[in-house]
Amino acid sequence: MSKAIKGILLSLWLCLQWQPATSQIYFEGLHGDGTAASGIGRGRVVQLGEDYIVWSGKFLPFQFSLWMFIVDMEGELVNEMLPGTPDSISEQAGNILVLNDTMLVGMSHQRVLSQSSSTQGDMVLTCISPEGQVYWRQAYGLADRAETPLRTIRCSDGGFAIVGQVVIGTSPNDNGEVILVKTDSSGNQLWERTYGGWLYDSGEDIIQTIDGGFLLLGWTRSYGEGERDFYLIKTDSIGDFQWERTYGGAGSESGANIISLTNGNYLLSGGGTDDGVTSKGQLYEVIPDGDVVWHEKYASGPMPKGYIYRSVQLPNGSIVSCGLAENSDTGGNAGWILKTSSTGELLWQRVFDKNEYTDLFYTMLATEDDGFLLGGQAVNAETMSQDAWLLKVDSVGCAYPNCITGLDELEGVKPMVDVWPNPTTEFFNFEVQGSSTSLVVTATDMRGSVFSPSIDGGSINVRDWPNGLYVLSFIDGNRKASVKVVVQH
Repeated sequence: MSKAIKGILLSLWLCLQWQPATSQIYFEGLHGDGTAASGIGRGRVVQLGEDYIVWSGKFLPFQFSLWMFIVDMEGELVNEMLPGTPDSISEQAGNILVLNDTMLVGMSHQRVLSQSSSTQGDMVLTCISPEGQVYWRQAYGLADRAETPLRTIRCSDGGFAIVGQVVIGTSPNDNGEVILVKTDSSGNQLWERTYGGWLYDSGEDIIQTIDGGFLLLGWTRSYGEGERDFYLIKTDSIGDFQWERTYGGAGSESGANIISLTNGNYLLSGGGTDDGVTSKGQLYEVIPDGDVVWHEKYASGPMPKGYIYRSVQLPNGSIVSCGLAENSDTGGNAGWILKTSSTGELLWQRVFDKNEYTDLFYTMLATEDDGFLLGGQAVNAETMSQDAWLLKVDSVGCAYPNCITGLDELEGVKPMVDVWPNPTTEFFNFEVQGSSTSLVVTATDMRGSVFSPSIDGGSINVRDWPNGLYVLSFIDGNRKASVKVVVQH
């Protein structure tokens, strides 16, 4: 075969592998037993296209053990494995990195079951194949202290950096500090640094800066204006301290995620009660020296409390974030996704309240179909166990096709019928475009049962409907339209 033909075939193969999806993909899944999707990594496998790998903690009596599962772009389970945590060890997972088609690196926290979690525990990195073969496994920590890893990244030199919290002692006034551990590409520790003051401080996320140094984001009780504040630390390439900043008000706030923005600045995500009363999701844009460009707070209508765990910036500069929304009356949490402009103006938001228990999104990825994969935890209504929750939504946060965003961008192409709010808890409003002299409305549930809903004017009462997906059909003479809707009490 000639070099020219080989070159053409190679170019064609590369185009096929990286061809972006053109249609929206939707799916939802609960995985595991007593788990949470705390980290998502993405890798490329030729046979399956884009795969999503989630590393989580699988609950066993009195212990956690590592658990990993892989799903394809349709949400179908490809593989799951327990790499084999010994019975004497409790090991709880964090985020995962996809190095290539054959190597994944997962971060976890482990301790001996007979030891106190407040005084013992190590950071762990495990390099593993998608089939479960362990290539190497390294632990980092000293006796008589508890090191908790909260985020790991791969560095420009091929090694890894882990940020978290280290606690020495057990009394309420003992010192909790931010800890940073740097390793080589095989996980061998190169150095360790700690930062903070005389009270509890913690590092929650980390990025590497263009000068080779690091920005660490977390929270501090040692410094700042309130009980707890956002805490940003800048180091050089070997972890030596350069500067620190705090952000917050009179209440208790904390930072959870930091990302680089396309304009060279950084976005800080988190939340808290900056006024000492109501916890809200918060975003800060800061310049490279830490000064604030803008700061905004967010909450979701019927659920006025919130917290943002992860954010991504889209190519147009807008920002999509995820986390939890909390109902002030019931205390129940729901998964929350929101989109803002590059300057923090709220564009849209959606709440996914699967049940009355604790549902939330810890992490997210922007996907090739311009949608988002959300990972977190939800209570399985059938087993009443907390499971890892994956939800794939489209570019406007919808979990199914044709959901109404609430805005008609082009008046001339308005659909026959608008239905809002969607999802809903009590009723759907609807508006039929044009004349409507003989409108007939039916509803179909997921079992295929068709029934006539209770209608009062332009509203459909769904207070007694079970949670789930329904199809509303509207027939007006020769015109017919169907809309998928979701009921979430």
